[in-house]
Amino acid sequence: MNPLVFPVTFLDQTLLHILSLFFSRVTVLLPAEKIFEVVGSREELPIAITEETPVLLGDRLDDFQATIKALQNWGAGIGLDGRLSAQALLQLEQSTLEMPYNIISAIKGVGDDGFMQALLLLGLAHEKDRGDAEINMDIATLEQKQGLLRFVLDGVSETDDQGFGNLHSPWHCPENIPARLKPWALLASRMQANGVVPLGIGLELKDRLDVACDAENAGHQDIMCLQIPEQAGADTGWRAFFIDSLEKALNQFGLTGSGLSQLLETTRALQSEWEQRFGAVKASNTLYLTVYDLPAYRLLSRITGIRSFNDSSAVFSGRVVFFIT
Repeated sequence: MNPLVFPVTFLDQTLLHILSLFFSRVTVLLPAEKIFEVVGSREELPIAITEETPVLLGDRLDDFQATIKALQNWGAGIGLDGRLSAQALLQLEQSTLEMPYNIISAIKGVGDDGFMQALLLLGLAHEKDRGDAEINMDIATLEQKQGLLRFVLDGVSETDDQGFGNLHSPWHCPENIPARLKPWALLASRMQANGVVPLGIGLELKDRLDVACDAENAGHQDIMCLQIPEQAGADTGWRAFFIDSLEKALNQFGLTGSGLSQLLETTRALQSEWEQRFGAVKASNTLYLTVYDLPAYRLLSRITGIRSFNDSSAVFSGRVVFFIT
């Protein structure tokens, strides 16, 4: 089972940990080759990551990178956090924010089409997520040191009543997820990948797909909802059981469209097993598995207006989508 994470292109350590509870590998799209890292550090990754770059910029890569830097510097120069320039680019596209001529020219220089602006937006969002992850990691390190100091001085442990250490902070969804969906979908429409299942990031994204399905007068059902406590530790035995059970049911459902009863039976069993393990522990995040009555590309097309998705699209031709919220 190979989930395709969308629409983010950077995975912080907390999200990686959550994904590793259920999956042994994931696929992530990158807006350009060579210049972006999917993770902050590749030391002891808990999960295998496949990087896909559907469009190679080639000799335009230097101009692309320079444009991102110019946008970041422009944002910092007018008092914005430079990492927030992704939102500024969105506002430029919507003609609600003026930018200097040299910035606009730089954007035009890497391509006068909406696709190149989409890549720029994804690149800026990627850098913002990476910067936020570095800040959060510094904060977590400081909190761990403070906890150790309290234990040494006062004998106060950071362990809760369940006997779990506070090993992982709650994961918080990155900003501007809906704004990234159209640029990401443009990139994904040029992707050729088989055997992936969509994995959406954030509750707002899930709500968008659910509403799009409602607007098509079609049904949808959350067939699995696993509450994820901060203290949940990776268990390769559970993960293997989860993947093996679900992959078989998903394959049958995807191939025939008539295996919903088996898929429901499988997800109920997995839900029960998970709740026996963690049902009494306070949860911070959730893994959903949602079945739609329409293929996912129809929902993406309705939300984004992109018509290049079709029945032959290997990426979103199925009717099931995972979500992490």
